[in-house]
Amino acid sequence: EEIDASLPADDATFARRVFGLDAGPNFRDPHHPDDRPRSVLRLHDRIDAPELVARLDGIADRLRIVRDARPQPTVDDKVLASWNGLAIAGLADAGASLGDPAIIAFAERVTDAVLARLALPDGLRRTARGDRVEIDAFLDDHAHLADGLLALHAATGDSDRLAQAERLVAEARSRFRDETTGIWFDTPAGRGDLLVRACQIVDGAVPSGGGTMMRVLATLAERTGDERHLDDLTSFLGAMSATIREHPAGAIRAVQALGMLARLDPARAASLADDGAVAGEIGIGDEDGPRGDDGVRARLHPLETPLHAVLRLAIPGGSHILAHDQPDAETGLALLDLQADGGTLEADWPEGRRWRDGLRIHTGLVEIPIRLRRPTPQATIVVVARWQTCDDVRCFRPREAEFAIRPDSGPSSWPGATGADDA
Repeated sequence: EEIDASLPADDATFARRVFGLDAGPNFRDPHHPDDRPRSVLRLHDRIDAPELVARLDGIADRLRIVRDARPQPTVDDKVLASWNGLAIAGLADAGASLGDPAIIAFAERVTDAVLARLALPDGLRRTARGDRVEIDAFLDDHAHLADGLLALHAATGDSDRLAQAERLVAEARSRFRDETTGIWFDTPAGRGDLLVRACQIVDGAVPSGGGTMMRVLATLAERTGDERHLDDLTSFLGAMSATIREHPAGAIRAVQALGMLARLDPARAASLADDGAVAGEIGIGDEDGPRGDDGVRARLHPLETPLHAVLRLAIPGGSHILAHDQPDAETGLALLDLQADGGTLEADWPEGRRWRDGLRIHTGLVEIPIRLRRPTPQATIVVVARWQTCDDVRCFRPREAEFAIRPDSGPSSWPGATGADDA
């Protein structure tokens, strides 16, 4: 109706055909299902003839006047460091790919405006609107803006852009990197309003800050020759190796960074192959023996009944792990879990104690009774335990411990291991 009321009859007929309106409404707002369906204008037919393009331009100008007379939506005019970094990278890449210096020049102007507004002497800010410049920047702000600067450096060869990226990464390193684990967290230390200090490397509609920082570190190492960036990248990839292994299609930028590391330093990349997994110990032993870098000692204690055992995790004081099977847990952290490769496993999961926001955790010594079954007497069963250790400030990388139960295991290390479990 608006098309017919706004245009002469012949132009209205032409517009309905070109915009595909003859078939009726093509959009219903899923958030307001009771509203009547509407039509979203889109080019239904390709138009190449110059006279038709000119006619359509005139129609669009008249329809724009009608649209501008409506009550207008509120404009979201805040400036975000991370989103502008994405825009700068996109503009710089597009300008370089298309050979269009105007697009690259536009990326330069955006970059200068964002840095002038948000890069304050005491550190990068996340957002600005009007006269307000506020919120200390998070990891994704530093990572995306540095990524945009590196894209602009590639498009222009301007060494100042490379130096600006290096300064942003150095600032991020001092605020977000944990020296013990090598993880670059999303937020700085000491935030009392957070349940846990998380690190996100799985990319969604917006690429993750952690995955982007990995790629930035690889790019800086390649362009500057500074191996300290490779050191940081290797430890970061190692700390997040379990997530990358389990979700390679989601952690796209982390996988890209791993590929770059394999090209730049194959030996470093190869060293990550077994990172995150340790060989678990079987049998009765010293509880004060060696532990993983998160302080947890994992040992599988065989029982008298064949292929029955207790998994014992000794957790250091002040630390905890999240209990198994918490469907409402949305922390992004790994829950305690077990699996058996080469056989089947049943576990009697301890409930754990209540912690913050309804989560359940384990502290101290955790004992998990398990029962295994071999498909054949000759089968080797590999029990894999997974957990992630946290304290009140940070979380370590997810860990795995593997326990190989072989058919030829002696009775002293695994009673009854030479026969199939008939229980």
